[in-house]
Amino acid sequence: MKENKVVLTRKIQLLIHSEDPAVKRQTRETFWRWQRMVHRAANFIYTHQFIQEQVKDLFYFTDEVRVRLADIKKDKDGILTMSQLGTTYQLLSRYFKGQMPMSILGCLNKILVFSFGKERDRLWKGERSLRSFRRDIPMPIAPQDLRQIKLEDGGRFYTCQIFGHTFRLYFGKRVVTSGRSGKPP
Repeated sequence: MKENKVVLTRKIQLLIHSEDPAVKRQTRETFWRWQRMVHRAANFIYTHQFIQEQVKDLFYFTDEVRVRLADIKKDKDGILTMSQLGTTYQLLSRYFKGQMPMSILGCLNKILVFSFGKERDRLWKGERSLRSFRRDIPMPIAPQDLRQIKLEDGGRFYTCQIFGHTFRLYFGKRVVTSGRSGKPP
């Protein structure tokens, strides 16, 4: 029997904490650029995970070719030089390293590889199509990337730094849902 979990969801609004228009513009441009890269990266991840799964079904390989999506160091029939998670991380690193923080892409990679694994069976049965991510996909930020969190202005809002950019945080109202059905308990 599955355990019914209660999930607390709260939207957090980020506002750039600066009065300088140049700082606001530069911060906005940086985060929009990163958002576009996250969109591209998400589609790369899902596409590459799907392709890796399809390799074993290519009928035109000879019978002597044994294909396994496993690290060749751990399985003699493996065809990957690292784990499936590692392959997409290396792909992202090749395309985006130096252009944005890799911790964002690392979080995105973990989330989407896990998500693909959960959807894999439904994809093969034809019950689900391969996801295509929209431009407004959330940009995951690891907790360790939130720095200098402080309560400001007599408790009206929090401030924090994310990759050297300072933001004000406003918390929306709480929404409590059941983990299984997605409806309030």
